[in-house]
Amino acid sequence: MRAPKGQNFLYQREWLARVAAAVVLGDDVLVIGGGPGGLTALLARQSRRLWVVELDAALAAGLRQQGFRVIEGDILDVDLSALAAQEGVARWQVAGNLPDYITSPILLHLFRHAGRIAVATLLVQREVAERLAAVPGTRAFGLLTATAQFVSRVLGARLIADTGEWGTFAWTQFVVGTPGLRIAGGTDEILKNIIAE
Repeated sequence: MRAPKGQNFLYQREWLARVAAAVVLGDDVLVIGGGPGGLTALLARQSRRLWVVELDAALAAGLRQQGFRVIEGDILDVDLSALAAQEGVARWQVAGNLPDYITSPILLHLFRHAGRIAVATLLVQREVAERLAAVPGTRAFGLLTATAQFVSRVLGARLIADTGEWGTFAWTQFVVGTPGLRIAGGTDEILKNIIAE
């Protein structure tokens, strides 16, 4: 479901379960954009401590009512390294369903704080997942690809859903701080598997 600020909220239980199952969680989880809380609630069951960054004041209030620790504001304004130091977090496990209009800036922001992030599992447009895992010499390879693969190891992507007019979404996952993995696979029509060689 498309929200006023460009978010694509997940309400279907099957999609929520697929994303939650994909997330590699440790003790300290940071959720980007908690939305109405469906995915956040599933992730909270799998983590020891969980923080949610939410820009929308009404959604932030709803998340607080559900008992989540909420940082109200724009993720691009949050110093993830300083927050980690303040909260006693060694490295974040990041998860989120990213708004398509600001996906690239959010990814670049995460890469700037690579030293404080262990793993990120994110729901993005299929085209973004393809770009992150692209190999040099292909049309999809660009600045975002080079940056992602310089600071992280892109583990893979899976097709989540084709929502028709709102686009096709996939989750993508990368381990930060272990660069140098060459990625191969995928198709133009459907992301089946992108497997590390």
